[in-house]
Amino acid sequence: MKASACPNPPVEDGDYAYGVNVRYTSDTNIRTQPGLSGSIIASVPRNTWAFVMAGPIEANGYDWYQLRVQNVGDGWSVKSNFAAAPVNTSPNAKFSVGATVQGTTSINIRPRPGIAQTVVATVGAGVPFTITQAPIEVTEYIWYGVFGSFGGGWVVENNLVAAGNPGGSDKFAIGDTIQVTSAVNFRTAPTTSASVIALLSAGTTGTVVGGPQTANGYTWWQFRTSGGSVGWSIQDSLAKTTGTTTTTTTTTTPAPGTTKFIAGDSVRVTEDLNFRSAPGTSASIIAQLPAGTAGATSSRRCSTERTGRVRGVQRCTTGS
Repeated sequence: MKASACPNPPVEDGDYAYGVNVRYTSDTNIRTQPGLSGSIIASVPRNTWAFVMAGPIEANGYDWYQLRVQNVGDGWSVKSNFAAAPVNTSPNAKFSVGATVQGTTSINIRPRPGIAQTVVATVGAGVPFTITQAPIEVTEYIWYGVFGSFGGGWVVENNLVAAGNPGGSDKFAIGDTIQVTSAVNFRTAPTTSASVIALLSAGTTGTVVGGPQTANGYTWWQFRTSGGSVGWSIQDSLAKTTGTTTTTTTTTTPAPGTTKFIAGDSVRVTEDLNFRSAPGTSASIIAQLPAGTAGATSSRRCSTERTGRVRGVQRCTTGS
């Protein structure tokens, strides 16, 4: 099996050829046969991916196509309820034709690029194969035509690294101690669309616990900061530390519109304030904390009756 020379068949005269990737434009019923008399197999939400298997067939005043639907299987849908998936033939890809790569995890092989396309083989982590066709972006992933011991097919860029690099990157390995080299967003997932947990300042240290992942033209690593928070940042702003390192408090700036501190921060009271059993001035006072009292945050927000926001507390810089 070789990778298809025409990875995304063209749409001609408004008709969809076999193999075309499509996305549902509205919530849709999937039926056992073309026509409203067909039994409903499933109802799929808008933006579900599929690819064309057969059609069109006219029934009940509609044009019907048989589709293989992501997470559902085969069924018939009305043409007006889906559209061809956008295709980018010049994506910001990590590899080029001729590169030998391997997966950091098991990799699914498909006959054409597209997340709903049938998986025809699975290749284990560390098995090398060669990129034989230029990358294409479709169904929100970058795909490569490849050839190896399994034959040929198409694979997503995610979890691919240069062959001979089983750790995922020459730069880091799981367990490495790293340091932020320039201010960088610390996110909940490896993508620029994920929520920002905090803005990490240069000098922040942590331990690699996951990755790499590729998305949005970046390589991402998951790490745990010395303050205990876990998130993802891009490789470009990280460096491996060498030798023995001392434990320091992670210096972070919360994302705009969030809070002054994050869970696990060491803090010090800067002026006398009441310490209560719950957030709110109606909660009972446990103690009155004098200036200089140190501790660590265990939740993301606290308040005092003075201002209704964090005041009288500052982040420690010594880890005390």
